[in-house]
Amino acid sequence: YLYCDAGHLEKARHQLSQTSKRYGAPSRRIKGRFLNLEARLDLEEGNPTASLSTASRALSANKRVNDSAEVADSHRIIGRALIEQDHLNVLKFLEHALEIDREQGRPSKVVDDLLGIAEASFAAGNPDQARAAAERALLAARAAGDNAATSKAHQLLEAF
Repeated sequence: YLYCDAGHLEKARHQLSQTSKRYGAPSRRIKGRFLNLEARLDLEEGNPTASLSTASRALSANKRVNDSAEVADSHRIIGRALIEQDHLNVLKFLEHALEIDREQGRPSKVVDDLLGIAEASFAAGNPDQARAAAERALLAARAAGDNAATSKAHQLLEAF
């Protein structure tokens, strides 16, 4: 996760692979987490189709073990993977992630959800909804002290 968060996707993928080689397949309890990381890497590397497939498997695995934080992450990844493909369903996934992240008090994830909703709304041809989500993301990013997300929200607002 640290490599992925830092933008070192190749190192993150390598570590994921090495962990599986050293310790075998992840247990049922954490399988969804591994799948979410793989799906996130696929998405970051520009492969939304692979990301969607892997995140869908992660969603099922995370639901089976009642890991709501990872369920939210699966929804967010699926939503982001669908932004360019399926405007009708993308908001459903991102809004579900937002609901869970709010309940669990995950401010950085709430910001990410709102930014995704803004992007998806804009891609779907709903600039008013996109602007409203970007404004909410801006407020949440400022409250969380997340300068990168604040900048991203500003960029989205200028684009709309």
